[in-house]
Amino acid sequence: MSPASTTNDLTSLSMIFGLATDNASKAITQWTSGSISLALDDVCEVALEEAVPRLGIGDEPAAMIVLGIEGDLTGDIVLIFDESDAREMCAELTGQQPDFDSPWSELEQSALMETGNILGSAYLNILTRYLGQQLTPTPPYFVQDFGPSVLDQVLMPHAMTSETVFVSRTTFLRRDGKVLNGNVFVIPTTDLKDAMQTVIDG
Repeated sequence: MSPASTTNDLTSLSMIFGLATDNASKAITQWTSGSISLALDDVCEVALEEAVPRLGIGDEPAAMIVLGIEGDLTGDIVLIFDESDAREMCAELTGQQPDFDSPWSELEQSALMETGNILGSAYLNILTRYLGQQLTPTPPYFVQDFGPSVLDQVLMPHAMTSETVFVSRTTFLRRDGKVLNGNVFVIPTTDLKDAMQTVIDG
């Protein structure tokens, strides 16, 4: 099992994830016609059993997009939105009025999945450039469920190789400066995190 990262390691990794977040922010800003951007919120390594409470995932139902990271090095990307904020963002993207009472339409799901695809691709382009190894996102899929339940399922395979999990958390920001009630979690496997650390160490 990989040893836990030191404070210096996390600082260096935060710089890399900051660059990836900046690139993803540019892509999302263009995709949403300037209404939404991204800001890196936290980079941490925590015990698996402490991950969900540490990441502040509420118990209410959420709209989520889940993508895998493909390549020799793997991981997961999870977008978790408050239902109402996700509906409003989809309304902006589709040019329609938000309908908070009806089931999610195919158009709304498609808009949210494309948001995940654009974000994931922009994010991984930076990690690919940094590592010199191709990383690509899997096709995104839409989940409407309780956030802790979905995140627990995503984290479960990581328990095979480590007692801790490394997570980068990004926050969505609106053009007016208000925080969108949603986050992006990038969860590299131990092998991916270690590969990044190897590059840092030279």
